[in-house]
Amino acid sequence: MLRQSTSEDVAKVLAYCYGEIHQILTNSGLEGSVLRSGADPAGLPLLAAILSVFFFVLTPVNNTFIRTDETEADIFGLNAAREPDGMAEVALILSEYRKISPGPVEEWIFFDHPSGRNRIHMAMRWKAEHLGDLKTPELKTP
Repeated sequence: MLRQSTSEDVAKVLAYCYGEIHQILTNSGLEGSVLRSGADPAGLPLLAAILSVFFFVLTPVNNTFIRTDETEADIFGLNAAREPDGMAEVALILSEYRKISPGPVEEWIFFDHPSGRNRIHMAMRWKAEHLGDLKTPELKTP
């Protein structure tokens, strides 16, 4: 989309965003005390602060999108490699520096990848569903 946009299009979008913030400040009564006019560059720190708060609040939502994609990637890897025990072992190794079993709220807010516990559970569930399909190592008898 950016490749199809001209610099004039970008300027229009930025002007629209600035106009929205200016309107919010005007309606809240902060416009006269914070900004002298709509073109005042002194409003850029305020814009940066508002955008920072906005994206901070959206962090859990963004983490959920990423975590969902990572879960799908894990399932794809399990189907391709067919090594659920290996995936579980890697999750345990990663638990040396990642919390393996966070609470649901903690995972929702801070984790952008599935927790180790969820990855191990997913691998073992996959293994149970595909137990007949997996090759078992042959035991050598002396």
